[in-house]
Amino acid sequence: MKLEVEAHIKRSERSLKSAVFLLEKSMYEDAASRAYCSVFHAAKAVLASVEEHPKTHEGVVRMFGKKFVKTGVFPAEMGKMLVLAKGLREKADYEPTIIVQKEHVEDIIGKATNFLKVIKEYLG
Repeated sequence: MKLEVEAHIKRSERSLKSAVFLLEKSMYEDAASRAYCSVFHAAKAVLASVEEHPKTHEGVVRMFGKKFVKTGVFPAEMGKMLVLAKGLREKADYEPTIIVQKEHVEDIIGKATNFLKVIKEYLG
C-alpha cells in the first residue's frame, strides 16, 4: 500500500510541474488537464492510504467526499476543488470550442498546489 500511495504522490507532483510548464507556454487547456491530474492522483493517494481503490474518476470524487470531506478530515473546499478541476479538465479535453482562460488555469494550479500540500501533510 505505501508504495502505491507514494507513486500517486509522485505522479501528482509531476502533473503539477507539467501544469506550470504548460501554463508558461500559454497551453491553457493542457495545463488545466495536468492540474486536474495532480489533484486526481493526490486524492487517489489518500484513498489508497485507507485501502480504497475506486476504478473511475467519478468514483474517486465520490469516495474522497464520503471518506474525507463528509467526515471532516478535509474541508468541503477540497471536495469542491476536486469537482471543479474535473469539470475544467473535461471541458478542456473534450469540448473543442471551449477557450480556457489563463486566469482560470492560474487559479486551478494554485488550488491544486494547495490540495497536494494538504494531502501530503495529512499523509505525513
